[in-house]
Amino acid sequence: MKTRAKTLLLVPVLAFLLAGCEGGEFARSIQLTNQYREAHGVHVVLNNATLQAKAQNWAEVLAAEGRLVHSNLAEGAGGGWHALGENLAMASSIDEAQQLFVNSPSHRRTLVSSRYNQVGVGVATRGGRYYVVQVFGG
Repeated sequence: MKTRAKTLLLVPVLAFLLAGCEGGEFARSIQLTNQYREAHGVHVVLNNATLQAKAQNWAEVLAAEGRLVHSNLAEGAGGGWHALGENLAMASSIDEAQQLFVNSPSHRRTLVSSRYNQVGVGVATRGGRYYVVQVFGG
């Protein structure tokens, strides 16, 4: 019971911390992803700090280079994963990036794959564009 109480106390703190990073964009990406997953009968994904660090690092690389290219998924993701997936987008907003994921068959498959139960999202900006990286693990 103590563990559950501590966990429940941490949820608002984590939500506050997530909202403070990049203006809450990565928290918005996770929210939209989970809404889409639930609407398609798939369990939600939880934020994973290791995957988030990997995604954020890669988003910053992409923004600095001004291009989209997939990362080496295993590099920086930590160990123990049975499955890893990655979505990338460059868009004018987080909502637009999510719509790009939904409209792409390969990105949509990643969004709704039941193989994944955790996610890390990275967001970086350059020239008014958002570089969004979602790294999924399961």
